[in-house]
Formats: sequence, C-alpha cells, structure tokens
Amino acid sequence: MLSETDQAHNRRVWSEWLRRPDCYLVPKREGGAHECQDAWDVGHALAIDYWPLRGRVAEAAEYDDDVEPAVMMGCYGLRDGAGTFNRDDLPEPIRGRILFASQAAKSTSRGPGSLAAFLSHNTIADLPEESEWHLFVLVNCLDDMWRNDPSPMAGTVFSPPDIARLIADILDAAPASLLASPAH
Repeated sequence: MLSETDQAHNRRVWSEWLRRPDCYLVPKREGGAHECQDAWDVGHALAIDYWPLRGRVAEAAEYDDDVEPAVMMGCYGLRDGAGTFNRDDLPEPIRGRILFASQAAKSTSRGPGSLAAFLSHNTIADLPEESEWHLFVLVNCLDDMWRNDPSPMAGTVFSPPDIARLIADILDAAPASLLASPAH
C-alpha cells in the first residue's frame, strides 16, 4: 500500500484514506483495526502498519518520542515531525477555510472547559498572526475543540470528517514548505 521511497505516493494514500467515510478505522496487518483519534493518527497508523521502512526508522530513533516524527517525516516526506509549512504556500481556498475556523474561534466566548480545549481555541484563533502552521497542531486543536463543544456557538466549525478533508486537501496541495528538501 505504501511505497518505500515514493513519499508523494504515500501522501496520496494518506489523503485518499482521509476522504473515506470510515477513515478513522485503519486495518492492522495482523487483523483488527486501529481506531484512530484524528487525521494525524490515521497517517501514523497507516505508516506503522504499511510502510516497509517503519521498523528501520523506529530502530534508528534515539528516544521513543522521536519515533512518530521520524516515521511521519520518512514515510510522507514532511519537513519536520509536526508537518510545519508556510501558510502562504497553501492555495487560497484551503487557507480561507482555516482562516474561517480561526475567525469563528476568535469571535466566540469560551465558557469553563478543559485547559487543553481553551488552549486549542486560542491557538486556532491566533493562526492569522502565525506565518507557519502545522498539520499536527491543526488536527489536534480542531479536534479538541470539537470534542469539548461541537457547537458553532462555541466557534467549532469543523467536525472530524471536515478536519480529515481539510488535512487531505493540504496533503494534496503539497505546499513546498511542508516537504523535506530533496537533499535530505
């Protein structure tokens, strides 16, 4: 399913998987399925089960916390472990959807909730001031906002399927700053 060396192919596989109605269930090689929490987790689960170099990359990681970023970088060709990219590299329609989510988060008041949800809300609200965005942060903050309060009145404009489609669109757009340089 995933290529050893063709990272563009692997991003297409991840993107296509995110467009499925059952995208949060990734079958395991040995049977059963990963019940993924979010779109980033889907990409990681695909790489862990279907990328031929996953074992070699995991063994080379110095610390356990380095395995996931190394796998995501190696499998999908992301520039860094969080999928950092320059927001201006996104096509306007995709950037506009993210800015819409930011405006919704900014224009709502947040009642008492978890600290994580509060921080996620603030992170999304502050996106227009940031020149670099991160796939990992987008996924986790938008998902956390949904889990805390899925109401548009709380500034939550993306459901999990919407978040998956947004990440798929970003992967399909392949902003140059998202990708590792060919020299690496």
